[in-house]
Amino acid sequence: MVGSPSVGAMERPVELVGVTEEARTDPYEVTGFTSEQLKADVIAKMPSRGARRFESYTEWYVRWEFDFDEKPGACSLKAPKVTLGVVRTLPRWQRPGLAAPEAVVKWEAYTAALGQQALAHRNFGARAANGIAAMLAMPHQAATCAAAEAKANGEGNAILDEHRRKEAAYQPPLATL
Repeated sequence: MVGSPSVGAMERPVELVGVTEEARTDPYEVTGFTSEQLKADVIAKMPSRGARRFESYTEWYVRWEFDFDEKPGACSLKAPKVTLGVVRTLPRWQRPGLAAPEAVVKWEAYTAALGQQALAHRNFGARAANGIAAMLAMPHQAATCAAAEAKANGEGNAILDEHRRKEAAYQPPLATL
């Protein structure tokens, strides 16, 4: 597994350095009293992205901006700001009082596994955001502000591409209900 802990290990949040995080969870409601009913409702309601459907989905983006310090014949970047945005789509069950005890146990294990998958995907974005923040903290000087901006954006997009490739190769552990 690329960029993830070994099987059985718990994923931990990647600490952000010089990055602001904007995160939200968009739950979809599922109902049922047994694990079979819950599984059927998850399958019926799970979100899609294009032609694919997912029991949970985490998407991230990195946004960066900066100002310029322009002098005759030279321009450099200053005051960079980097933001990691994360949106998680996860099932949510408002457990009824008469829920089967085995359903509660299975649900808790299932949602813990989905949470680990979501965190692993978020961490790919966090690594990209940290890389971009570190890159922008280094001097970027060029003859013109347009050239300094193009260089910084090119390097930032290369960092994003690298982490998107790593995420595409990631094989999360199976979460089953």
